[in-house]
Amino acid sequence: MKINIGNIHDHFNRDVKWGKITISSDDNSKTTEVFICVSEEFLMEKYNTNNLKSEQVSSWFSSVCDEYRSTNESIFDTKYHAVVYATTAEGKKNGFDFLQKEVIPQ
Repeated sequence: MKINIGNIHDHFNRDVKWGKITISSDDNSKTTEVFICVSEEFLMEKYNTNNLKSEQVSSWFSSVCDEYRSTNESIFDTKYHAVVYATTAEGKKNGFDFLQKEVIPQ
């Protein structure tokens, strides 16, 4: 499988960061996109800081993307995937709503 990691974007009004990875089969016959959203609160708790650095965000995003390197063919069953990391159920719901309404192509 081939993985193309996109840029990390800030959404300041929501205090979230999001990005996209595109996964392709080795022969490029199948593709899927994974949209990842993370709350700043989640990252600040993870790194035990109130001053989140871009290097921490990049490192975390890269580690999440690495989890998809060993995925199986079932990842191609749907065209888009949404993954949200937040500290509360409401935060997760808001993250999914954001991705579905503002990020994932309709």
